[in-house]
Amino acid sequence: MASARAEGVAAGRAEAAAETEAAIEQRIAATLDAITTAIEALLDNRQVDAQAAAENAVAVGAAVVRKAFPALAQRHGTQEVEAMVAEVMERIGEPPRVEVRVPPVMADTIRARLAELPAAQRLSDRTIVTGDETLREGEGRVEWATGGAGRDATTIWREVDAVLARNLSDTAAAAVTDADIGGGDPDDG
Repeated sequence: MASARAEGVAAGRAEAAAETEAAIEQRIAATLDAITTAIEALLDNRQVDAQAAAENAVAVGAAVVRKAFPALAQRHGTQEVEAMVAEVMERIGEPPRVEVRVPPVMADTIRARLAELPAAQRLSDRTIVTGDETLREGEGRVEWATGGAGRDATTIWREVDAVLARNLSDTAAAAVTDADIGGGDPDDG
């Protein structure tokens, strides 16, 4: 009887140890599941945060450019228009007449610089430079009988806004075009 009792006690202890070990294994598994879920959530949040940070950086960069654009156009607009006119003049062949329209403040400067460009020199007797009150600094238009080309800030910003809208979340895209940072017209800023 003593040996049966000892065997029963030993069996009970073994069973209790097995149950304790099984309970510990269940708690470990549950803890690992909770840790895995938490890590996945952290990684998802990190990805969302990184995307938001990238979009915010683009929005801030666009806002800075919108604010700086009028001053940059004033300082470098003549060179931008001159480069556009030079490129067009090289490509248009031999039209009967070419009209270069620029803001009135740029007309004399563009007229003088065109006289220095080889592509414009060949068309000098057929080229007219006029001041156009509807154009802003940094804008210009070259027109000839069969076509035309231009540099227009409103169109450029519309295209920039479209690219931003396609590549940013709705919230970030709205922030980029918000009226507080110049809206769709950088000259309002």
